[in-house]
Amino acid sequence: MITPFRLLALLQIFLFASALWITGCGGSNIENPVTDAGPDDDSLTSRDFGNPQSLNVKVNVSQAVVQPGEIVQLTATVDGVQGFRILLDWVNVTEHGTLSITSPNSATWIAPEISSTDGVQLEVIQFVVTVFDRVVSVKESGIDTDTMVSTETKTVLLTVAAT
Repeated sequence: MITPFRLLALLQIFLFASALWITGCGGSNIENPVTDAGPDDDSLTSRDFGNPQSLNVKVNVSQAVVQPGEIVQLTATVDGVQGFRILLDWVNVTEHGTLSITSPNSATWIAPEISSTDGVQLEVIQFVVTVFDRVVSVKESGIDTDTMVSTETKTVLLTVAAT
């Protein structure tokens, strides 16, 4: 005969096992293989989770000095990024001209019309990379999870010269 106490204990075990199964804890797959590494194994500490990762971001510009109405091609590369979510965003900081995002890592910008009395106008476009990375550590008190956020912003200065 199952008593209410035993039924409650079985329910708690089932809920705990379900939570572990949903979060993927305790299993292995191609991305998380089971190894015989011990606590002194250097492979477990090869990545420093105490500091956000250094992002290698570069932005290439077709031309930095343009006439009003000219088109500038912007392309970005991001190398060596690890994370479960990566956000790429183009921002027209000065809000002049027209920024069109053609893909996550490329955009076009059309220079605004300026008066010939202004002579030169400086415009600012930014490419922002944000990486979210999960960190799981096992402690005596249990499993600890954390999310680390790394971000890098590349600023592009464009000059619009009136004719």
